Amino acid sequence: MTDPPQPSGGYPDPTGSFGPPPPPYDPSRQPPPVVSVPVYQQSAPPYPLQPPVQPYGAPPPGYPPPKKGWGPGRIVIVCVAGLAGLCLFGSVIAAIAGSPKPKAAAPATAAPSATTTTKVAAAETTEPAARTPAPKPTVTKPKPVSFKKLSSREWLKIAKDPDGHIGEAIVVYGSVTQFDSATGTDTFRADVGASNQEYSFSYPTNTVLTGDATGLQDVVEDDEFKANVIVTGSLSYETTLGGETTVPQLEVKSLRVL
Repeated sequence: MTDPPQPSGGYPDPTGSFGPPPPPYDPSRQPPPVVSVPVYQQSAPPYPLQPPVQPYGAPPPGYPPPKKGWGPGRIVIVCVAGLAGLCLFGSVIAAIAGSPKPKAAAPATAAPSATTTTKVAAAETTEPAARTPAPKPTVTKPKPVSFKKLSSREWLKIAKDPDGHIGEAIVVYGSVTQFDSATGTDTFRADVGASNQEYSFSYPTNTVLTGDATGLQDVVEDDEFKANVIVTGSLSYETTLGGETTVPQLEVKSLRVL
């Protein structure tokens, strides 16, 4: 089915029929100018404006806020505060009433007499007594050792039993028979007697003597000497022949080469 032909040069009207075409555009025909009317001259709207919606319970604008009344909660608080104040006031009054009264000041004592003042001044001016120094501890100095000169018989008794004469201080004479690397620097072997002999082989007793190496550094083999010694007992040693011998042992306190 095809649409009915439409006549050219027209526009349909509201009823669907075509009317005459619009007039051609005429540039001389201008629309009327638009005149702006100030806001204050504009006419009011035909309907009244509604006020803005207020929150629930809020007064409308322009009305003073409602005055708050005394609710039951405030009344209870005021009553409790009043009772507490009364109790505090009563406790202060009771404390003031029960406090002891101040005692009267004691009468001033009479001024000391002139004699008392003089004694006090004298006691203040006196110098303290000098302290007695503590006694120094007495140091007992050891008695100097006395070295005894012996007879030939007394020396032979010591040589016979040196352990029975330990600690005795005596004077001896002798001749050095061995003082080398085998004996060391503080020990030597000598023939010893109670007196000085003309010949070195005349000293009767083979003896071992020990002492300070510094005091013995000038002593050499074959020297004849005089020595102050302490008997320290007996000493056993092995001889070069493989045997064993026991001899007196003496500690040298001082020695002089003759």
